[in-house]
Amino acid sequence: MRLDFRAPLRSAFTVESHTRQVGWVFAPVLNLDMADVAGLRGWNLGAQAGPIFTDHSYNQTFYGVAPGEATATRPAYSAQGGYAGSQFTLALSKRFPGFWVGAFTRYDNLAGAVFADSPLVRRSRNVSAGIGIAWILGQSSQMVESHE
Repeated sequence: MRLDFRAPLRSAFTVESHTRQVGWVFAPVLNLDMADVAGLRGWNLGAQAGPIFTDHSYNQTFYGVAPGEATATRPAYSAQGGYAGSQFTLALSKRFPGFWVGAFTRYDNLAGAVFADSPLVRRSRNVSAGIGIAWILGQSSQMVESHE
């Protein structure tokens, strides 16, 4: 079992008619990784939880409404930078000979987010999930143990 703190800072870009930077996202998390979870050899469980912070430019891109785009049901809105909610993620995975399988579920909560009152926000909580399968097409003849 390994517990660590991660502090990723990401820059967001749009690739519409021309590429441009649209803001920053800072999402520090506590990360817990457990191998052989519940005594099941090879099954790995990961959990992450933490707040999200975004700048004005990022929030304006996704939650702002310019005056020229306002309607009777969608008023103009200028988004501010700051606290952008929190996330909690659980993931389970296992590598088999020739392929890998994984699944995740994530809970997002916008309570207290600086843009929570944007007319573009329809709900303040969301749960999402996904599954994946990856085929391993080739690998090195010499393998090493990875802790990631």
